[in-house]
Amino acid sequence: MKKLVVVAGVVLVLMAGSVFGAVEFKRGQTQVTVGSNIITSDCNLKYVNYVEGETISITLNYSALYNIAFSGLNIRANVPFTPAKKVLGSIANITGLPVTPPATLGSVTFDLRFDQLKAAGKAKKFGQAHLKLILGVDTDGDGEIDDDVTITVNISVSTASHP
Repeated sequence: MKKLVVVAGVVLVLMAGSVFGAVEFKRGQTQVTVGSNIITSDCNLKYVNYVEGETISITLNYSALYNIAFSGLNIRANVPFTPAKKVLGSIANITGLPVTPPATLGSVTFDLRFDQLKAAGKAKKFGQAHLKLILGVDTDGDGEIDDDVTITVNISVSTASHP
């Protein structure tokens, strides 16, 4: 009886990822310099155990030496999802801060959904979304937003428990 309970427990642990949906596996950051301002932002995210059609709520954080302001988050126009023509999806419910007044810390929250993924063998599917985070930037520390910067954000998903 003890062996049966242990085996059942192991099976439940192994299945947990697919039962509960996507799990963030990795998060990268980038630094961009605009004038005298240095901006640090989340940029490359990887999720495993993704279920095709599932909506993932994502928050990207960013900070800067001088003021920044959220200006937008868009899907890349020419090839928004890859592999091209194999992966389809959408973003929705975009909320970014700060807007007014600008500040040195901020974040954007949004929902990402992959409606179609590319098969890789019999059991695994994968895909990648290519986004553009647009921030207004105080380039010289005078408190005023002088310019914009676009930061590339890539988010990949895999239905497997590894990328």
